Amino acid sequence: MFQKIFRTIKNYINFFKLDDSKKKIIFYSENEFYTIHFLSLIEILTINKFEVTFLTSSEKDDLFKNKKLVNYFYIGDGFLKVMLLCIIKCELFLTTLTDIGHNIRKSNFCKKYIYIFHGPTSVHQLFKPHAFNNYDVIFCNGPYQIKELRHLEKKYNLKKKMLFNVGYPYLDYLIKKSNQTIKKPSKVILFAPTWNYNKNNLFDKKGFEIIEKLIKQNFKVILRPHPEHYKRSMNVINKINFEFKGEKRFVLDKNSIALKSMEESELLITDNSAITIEFLFIFFRPIIYINFQRKIHNKNFFDIPITPIEEKIKNLFGYELKPNQINFFEEHVKKAKLKISNKSKITQFRNKNFSNIGNVSESSFDLIKQLLKK
Repeated sequence: MFQKIFRTIKNYINFFKLDDSKKKIIFYSENEFYTIHFLSLIEILTINKFEVTFLTSSEKDDLFKNKKLVNYFYIGDGFLKVMLLCIIKCELFLTTLTDIGHNIRKSNFCKKYIYIFHGPTSVHQLFKPHAFNNYDVIFCNGPYQIKELRHLEKKYNLKKKMLFNVGYPYLDYLIKKSNQTIKKPSKVILFAPTWNYNKNNLFDKKGFEIIEKLIKQNFKVILRPHPEHYKRSMNVINKINFEFKGEKRFVLDKNSIALKSMEESELLITDNSAITIEFLFIFFRPIIYINFQRKIHNKNFFDIPITPIEEKIKNLFGYELKPNQINFFEEHVKKAKLKISNKSKITQFRNKNFSNIGNVSESSFDLIKQLLKK
């Protein structure tokens, strides 16, 4: 414990010693599961000789620890982090952390706070009402988010932000890194439930039962908990991992990047997780939604007359079940495959709603250069 505190304090001292010219562009990540959304952008910045500073609250988050032109600092998740982020000085502060100004205070010494989405969903269902209010700049995944954010600004008389149609960086990264020639798997299911503020949720209440029933039907199950489950439902994860220890048809995926599990899976099961969108748009494989508890984190959601993109995708390409319908799962798999049989329709939907596919990092890089000049 004392060694950890000592390392953290040492990092703070080194951070303040670092010349301000090396801290013009600062990235902050909660942990390694969110850092993956910066990968392509930091890569293109450093390739073009831009030096950046990277701050993380997780010791496991070491993707940029020894990368050239990246000043890496582990800053913990306690009082010192709060104090540092209150007085930090920079030109651009980029993060995937929502609710800036509520989760952490903004510094008067940072010129622009930039939000980068860590998911491909709409802004008004899965996020709190004030999740995006205090950013100066938002890099949007596509036109659907610009429409939603402008609607919220007008409806609630919010400060108008700089919204840019950049694209979804993580989708771009996964498409480029994915193995499209991999042999199509059979009877392998990626079970990726979402988290929910409501404790009566699918993972906590039905997760074990669903995995057990699928294994009994001779399916291999890859469980990929949401990053928030490691904070909120660790007891459930431990129970499942203990009960299926030694079971060859069960795998717990703890990797920060989900690509390997997606490549190895015939289909994906979730309740409300946005990983379905990535899985569908990259591999064109079936997605099954288990309707248990809808995830609505915005108390004003029903006042906003815009259908979220995740609901559109669910209706167009998803196959829906109730938890008690897991039996005879082979029949459901066949029906789910029919929903994604038209690949051109999926591609058209993806390209219409998600911008700059194949060039998201380049688009983001150009904007950062422009913002540094303002």
